[in-house]
Amino acid sequence: MKYVVITNGVITTIFGSPQKNPPPGYSEIADNDPRIVSSALADAQSKQISILTAACNASKATPVTYTSKAGVTASYACDQPSITLLSESLHGCAGAAATPAGFEWPSVTGQETAFTYADLQGLAGVIFTQSNTLMLQLKTLKLVVMASTTIQAVQAVTWG
Repeated sequence: MKYVVITNGVITTIFGSPQKNPPPGYSEIADNDPRIVSSALADAQSKQISILTAACNASKATPVTYTSKAGVTASYACDQPSITLLSESLHGCAGAAATPAGFEWPSVTGQETAFTYADLQGLAGVIFTQSNTLMLQLKTLKLVVMASTTIQAVQAVTWG
């Protein structure tokens, strides 16, 4: 037996208690009442979507591999500070459509590689492709979670 607060037909608080009488302001309903099951499913869906979103965001920070116009292949960071710097560099170089003489971009190992404006654009494109692919994967998984009709099915939807 559960004791609940029902507001406008929606369960807003669930309280399980061995008491024989519901606390003041609570109504007594059966454990298998569809409103409880629906509330628990919605909670599980919300939690799973949060887990999937966190996994997506972590995956977006995974370094990408890019080959510069000079033929140097390296892995480049995709964390937020690196993306901000890349965006600022693209913006700052856009007027001339060129990077300053001697401009270099650091790989995740710290190796500096000569980068042209086209390299900045190319790296941004690779990062965008990775991010877009991951966002589409997240969108698909969210749809699966929301279509799931049991808590077990919701919890079975994982990022991996």
